[in-house]
Amino acid sequence: MVRAVKEMGIPFVKTVSNGMLLNDEVIEALIDRGLDAIEISTDGDSPQANDFIRVNSDFKTIIGNVKRLIDAKRERGADNPAIVICQVQFVEPERFLEDRKKYRFTDRPTAAATWFR
Repeated sequence: MVRAVKEMGIPFVKTVSNGMLLNDEVIEALIDRGLDAIEISTDGDSPQANDFIRVNSDFKTIIGNVKRLIDAKRERGADNPAIVICQVQFVEPERFLEDRKKYRFTDRPTAAATWFR
């Protein structure tokens, strides 16, 4: 997809990921296909909050995957993709937790699902 978009004349291609599925094959493809930037998004103000808010997420796995991406870029002498870490903060974490229970989120709750009904 990255190559196809670049061939259309789009000069900058970025994607957003939670970082959980950044295995060696994906990392290699991201570098080889010319992705300009990847944003890794986490939730909350701690590793524990991230893992609680993002069901089936593991902060340590995310950090390990980002480190593998950094190492792969260094090994190849690649500048891209640039890596941006984004952290979603909840203004009222207690309200988020109450809403999560109230609406019985069974899969990954999102800020949009919680705050913008």
